[in-house]
Amino acid sequence: MSLPDGRILVSRAASGANFDLVMVNPRTGDVDNLFTSGAIRVDAELVYKYPARRLYINRRQLVFGGGTDASLGTDAVVHFPDAPMVFTLLTSNLRRGRPLETFKDARYLAFYGEGLCPAGPCSANTNGIYQSRTPLGRVRLESDGSARVQVPSGTGMVMELQDGDGRALVTMTEEHQLGPGESISLGVREELFDAVCGGCHGSISGSELDVVVTPDALTGASASLSQYATPVAPN
Repeated sequence: MSLPDGRILVSRAASGANFDLVMVNPRTGDVDNLFTSGAIRVDAELVYKYPARRLYINRRQLVFGGGTDASLGTDAVVHFPDAPMVFTLLTSNLRRGRPLETFKDARYLAFYGEGLCPAGPCSANTNGIYQSRTPLGRVRLESDGSARVQVPSGTGMVMELQDGDGRALVTMTEEHQLGPGESISLGVREELFDAVCGGCHGSISGSELDVVVTPDALTGASASLSQYATPVAPN
């Protein structure tokens, strides 16, 4: 098995039939006993060589995994594995079932900048609050509802799902903001929602019996058609 420092843990017999548990450096060939020689004896392990394959990328967080990228400057990148699914959390975070079917017709993800109150008197003008939104553009969703978008950081934004004709299906009622150079993944795909998020947020159906556990949640939570795509700017 692989060790954190790049060495490999194997059973090895220098001579005779007794096998020690040792650490092998695959680059230099150096061998170090994990225990005092002869103190621990183990059975031999059969190791098969296999073609090179892409390893799982371990993220620091399961659902909102991300990091920083200095090359982004004052921009940020956000990946939506399943935008319609995550919008059920951004708009109605209740354990009563999720209106996913209402959002299934989404074809675009639109962004609006939310302006501050002007200097001087500021009065509510929409739903009891002051609202001043400027369209920043939109991006087309992939067939699985995913998108990877590059947006301005340090800016209050409101996101919206639109159908193929540009009509709003659902609009956030609160602002979202990203930091300079931030690169983040928001939410999980529909088929993993009940396993990853259902325990806290309730299942898609609203039934507590649908909250499940699956090992696929660890390796597939952030997978999508847009996962490794070049981020696009809303226009």
